[in-house]
Amino acid sequence: MAIETKGMIVSNRNIRSVYFRLELHCPPIAQAIKPGQFVMLRVTSSPSPLLKRPFSIYRRYSVRHPEVGRRGNLVIIYKKVGKGTERMTELKRGEKIELIGARGKGFRLPPLPSS
Repeated sequence: MAIETKGMIVSNRNIRSVYFRLELHCPPIAQAIKPGQFVMLRVTSSPSPLLKRPFSIYRRYSVRHPEVGRRGNLVIIYKKVGKGTERMTELKRGEKIELIGARGKGFRLPPLPSS
């Protein structure tokens, strides 16, 4: 079941050339998302771009994560390729954006082999 909510920007930084790392605070989605799922982001309240865009989750920090400052956060790695992702590069810490997640069919990771 998808959750429609707002997330707060924790950080948004250039990591190399046209690639960026966006970290969002959104505990309901961070807790619910599974490997293979994605979120839909609306990065502006203006009519352009109108539609939310799909983004894979690079990493999540569940509400039980030991690193307290990151509990409930999601990380997205994205490439600036058009108007929507260009607008994403301008997002600042503390701004809120609309998102829907978890979308898609998730799966469970197989257990790691024991040594």
